Amino acid sequence: MNILITGSTGEIGQRLIDELTKIHHFVRTLIHQTPCPIQSYYVTNYRGDLLDLESLMKACNGIETIIHMAAVTHTRDKKKYYDVNVKGTENLISAAEKMCGQHFIYLSTRAIGEEGGAYSHSKQLAENKVTACNMKWTIYRPSEVYTGGSNDAIGRLIEMVKKKSIIPVIGKGDYKLAPVYVDDVVNMIIKSFDNRRVYGKIYNLSGPDEMTYCEFINKIMQMNNVKRKIVHIPEGLAKLIIAICSKMNLTQITPDQIPRLLLEKSADISLAKEELRYAPVKLENGRFFSQT
Repeated sequence: MNILITGSTGEIGQRLIDELTKIHHFVRTLIHQTPCPIQSYYVTNYRGDLLDLESLMKACNGIETIIHMAAVTHTRDKKKYYDVNVKGTENLISAAEKMCGQHFIYLSTRAIGEEGGAYSHSKQLAENKVTACNMKWTIYRPSEVYTGGSNDAIGRLIEMVKKKSIIPVIGKGDYKLAPVYVDDVVNMIIKSFDNRRVYGKIYNLSGPDEMTYCEFINKIMQMNNVKRKIVHIPEGLAKLIIAICSKMNLTQITPDQIPRLLLEKSADISLAKEELRYAPVKLENGRFFSQT
C-alpha cells in the first residue's frame, strides 16, 4: 500500500512511520520545513505545503491512503489556524480526490468546537471538509497524547510536579484530562487500513481513565511520593496574564490554549472499543512513574 503522511515529524508521525516500515508499507511524507529523520527504503520525502495545491498534487500522485496529521496547534495569530488547518485540509482533500486517493484518515482532537477557541474551531471546520469529501474517510479524535518523555504537555506537567514545589492551576482545576499513550493512537490508525468498518466514522481515542486536572496532579504526586502546593489562579486573571505575556513574547503559552483546556470534552471510547478492540494502556504501567 502507498501511504502519504502529513505531520510526519511529530511524535505520532515518527512512531507511525516506524511501525509502517516494519510491515513494509511504502510511505511518502509531505515535508514543509524539517526533513523526516527516518531514512528507509520504504520512506520517500516530498517537499510541499498545505497551501500550495500544485505541490500537494505531486505528493498525492499514486497514493491510496492519506493520513493527515499536520496542523498549527499553537500560534498567536488566529488566522494561521484557519489558513493551515481548514484551507490546508481542503487543499489536500482536493489534491487527493483529483489523484484518485481512496481513503482519507484525519487526526483531529477531542477538544473540538468553537467554545474551545480558534484552534478547536479550526479543527471542527476541517472535520466538516473531511466528512464532505468524495473519498472514504475516517476521523480520529485523540485526547492529550503522551509519549513517555517530557516533550509533550502531559510529560511537561509530570516533570513540573516532580521538580517544582508550587503547581499553578487555572480556576478550580475541575476540567478533565484523559491522557492517551502515543502507541495506542498509532495502532488505531494502522487498524484503519483496508477496514471497511471505519469508513465514515469518527472515533474518540482517549486514555482509559478520565480525571480532573487536580486529580491528575494528585495522582502524579502520589505515584512519585512527593507533596506539592497547588495554587489556584482565577480564570480571568490567568487569561489576562497569559495575554500580556504572550504579546510581549514572555511565554510560549498562547491565550488560545486556555479555552481549549477548559472546554468540556467527550471521553467516550465505546465505539473504538467495540469496532477496533481499542484497549488503551494506563499511566500506571510505568511509562512515567518508573522514571526517577
